[in-house]
Amino acid sequence: MCKSNECKVISCKGRVVNKEYCRKHLKALLDGTLECKVSDCNREMLYDGYCGKHHMQWRRYDRVFTDLEFKEIKPNLFCKVDGCLSKRNSGGYCEEHGYVKLDEKFKDKCKEKGCSSKSVEGDLCIEHYIEKKKLNLKDTVTPYDKGEDRTGTMCKIVYCCNGQEIDGYCGKHAILISLGKLEEEMSRRGTVKCKVDGCESWVKNGTLCPMHKAHMKRYGRVLTKEEHKQKTPKAYCRAEGCYVREPKGRYCEDHQDIGMKELKTSKIKDNLCLHENCKRKVFINNICTTHYIKDEGEISLNGVSTPYDKGEDRTGTMCKIVYCCNGQEIDGYCTKHAILIHANKLESEMKRIGRVKCKIDDCIQWSKTDGLCARHKNQERRYGKALTDKEFKEKKPHLFCNIDGCLNRKAEGKYCEEHHQLTKIN
Repeated sequence: MCKSNECKVISCKGRVVNKEYCRKHLKALLDGTLECKVSDCNREMLYDGYCGKHHMQWRRYDRVFTDLEFKEIKPNLFCKVDGCLSKRNSGGYCEEHGYVKLDEKFKDKCKEKGCSSKSVEGDLCIEHYIEKKKLNLKDTVTPYDKGEDRTGTMCKIVYCCNGQEIDGYCGKHAILISLGKLEEEMSRRGTVKCKVDGCESWVKNGTLCPMHKAHMKRYGRVLTKEEHKQKTPKAYCRAEGCYVREPKGRYCEDHQDIGMKELKTSKIKDNLCLHENCKRKVFINNICTTHYIKDEGEISLNGVSTPYDKGEDRTGTMCKIVYCCNGQEIDGYCTKHAILIHANKLESEMKRIGRVKCKIDDCIQWSKTDGLCARHKNQERRYGKALTDKEFKEKKPHLFCNIDGCLNRKAEGKYCEEHHQLTKIN
């Protein structure tokens, strides 16, 4: 049979006659006998003599309850008013007793005109109590203060995330401290010291602080500090024998000097700048170029010249030092060579990288490698040895001025610039 034509009563497969019931259950409905078996329930019976609610109880608890019995088991489902068995709405009361909620709300309301906030003491809300009493908690310390608040913006009381209002405390706890009721409130909320020996942390509920509660969940027992540091070394200070909690395995405040020595040693070993948090390579005096300029202030090389300056730079944008193609940054020099000149270390650096005059007698160019300039290095590669200008003129006369004894390169026509001008005059 199609389910849409079946009786509304579960487990009954009779055909619907009227009002979604079969003939048998329709008659029971009209006679007033189609009700739940439970004494204080007048809902329609749907399954084995029970309504939907009591049938669910029978399935879940293997028995059914009257509303009075069930209120004792699940009071949060019922209206707060004694003797009322109606379903609870928001605020803890049923629709009928909603006025009680309103009475309570206005009963605890701040007495200041136009203020609808809840009163906390003397019929005043937190804001107006602080305003009238002018609380001062400077230098006040309580046993419930946090050890450290990294944000510096939250109330000093443990487990409180409210913002600071009066000398490091939120409005609520400032009032409790001024009235001497802080300990009473914290005890009521179950805030006590962790039961583990040597642990100074506070417990919000139960007997273990969050850290030791996590130990129980993960390891099945509470670990000593030594055991926990072995398992999670990055949670503690790196100094041996120190058990101060420090994220990412850094050093605590007491052992910062060890950390700085270790950092300096490792940075020197890795050739890194000694400035804190700097990972650039060392350039000079164990620091990078950026920090050298910052430490020295403004570097000025105006009017400075060195024996390593280029004869001519056609672009006018490159560093003046020979073979350097970096851009000009400080008075015609790149940052690197400007720092070397300022620190009087240019000559030693140039010698270190092999920058000396070309070893060929009549050449005034600077060598890049092996004591030869680029032109003579190219000759050595091509002819097996570097040639003097006289020897090279014999091999390549078309490159040189036609005047006998002149070793200058051709400029225009058959002559160098000097002899070209003379031929014009003649």
